[in-house]
Amino acid sequence: MGLHPEESPDEVPAFAFEEAHHRGVPLEAVTAFRLPPPQGAPARRAVPGAQVPPPLPLADDAEDLVRGAEREQEERLRPFAARWPDVELRPVVVPGDAAGRLVEGSRDAGLVVVGRHHRHHLGSLLIGSVAHAVLHGAHCPVAVVPGTRRPGRTGRRRAMTPSEHAAAALRNVQPPPAHASLGAGVVVTDGSGRVLLGLHRSGVWELPGGKVEPGESVEAAAVRELAEETALVADPADVEVLGLLLDSVTSDRMTRMTVATAVGAFRGRRP
Repeated sequence: MGLHPEESPDEVPAFAFEEAHHRGVPLEAVTAFRLPPPQGAPARRAVPGAQVPPPLPLADDAEDLVRGAEREQEERLRPFAARWPDVELRPVVVPGDAAGRLVEGSRDAGLVVVGRHHRHHLGSLLIGSVAHAVLHGAHCPVAVVPGTRRPGRTGRRRAMTPSEHAAAALRNVQPPPAHASLGAGVVVTDGSGRVLLGLHRSGVWELPGGKVEPGESVEAAAVRELAEETALVADPADVEVLGLLLDSVTSDRMTRMTVATAVGAFRGRRP
């Protein structure tokens, strides 16, 4: 678990302790921070976040800073350790890059738990740089835990009623309702630059195309729809994606996403 004593929300250590409890494994809590180099130390090039950087030259007061960080981590985790006394806690406080330490530690871990900090109005849609680096570099599964409670508020969640349990169980086995449909439109031109259009039964001229079937790529759907509607044969490798059109022509409650494609080569006689 990656822990920032002042910023990590309560959900992060609560989730990590509960997972360790259910799995019957120790929990390693990693707090990493950068120490200021001593005056006169040479500057060095930045190291990508998913790598463990070489050690910094330690400042003269490095030991005091580490001891202070250890105290903060111990105070932050004390109520969670009391709630899960069976979990063996292994505190780690080290100077360095947090993401790099977590990625390196993931080699021998079954799960890495990190938090998602909300530092701006788009926070609910974004994750922090540490979580992003760990997601891309970890050698084991990663749990990114969003937070709603401020650090230090360790109250338990309200227990669900039987009807709420039943509703949650139903949601877990049923697919979510569709909120959008995906289709492909195909642009076919001849040597003179004319574009192939078809007359829809509604009286509208339109490009060949149709719905992308489950498990089908956009390119494969474009080739299939082209063959079904025009008898022209093309290869998915010759399909180029041009852009995406969003509208709600078919339903006010369903967004239609149409991927515009172009076929560079085809066989057969144009209708």
